[in-house]
Order: sequence, then C-alpha cells, then structure tokens
Amino acid sequence: VYQLSIGAACGLSWPSDRIIIQVLDDSTDPVIK
Repeated sequence: VYQLSIGAACGLSWPSDRIIIQVLDDSTDPVIK
C-alpha cells in the first residue's frame, strides 16, 4: 500500500513550489519500517 500511495503522490502534476509531501510511518511492523 505504501508504494502505491507514495507513487501516486510523486506522480501528481502540481507545481513543486506549491506542494509538500510527508510520509509518516506509525507502523509497529519492523518489516515495513
């Protein structure tokens, strides 16, 4: 799921000076981290 979400956010056609993308991980699964 995280790869799809990050890929979609990075693929947005939006001016780079008007967008901030934050990736937050509150997972307790060590494999995901």
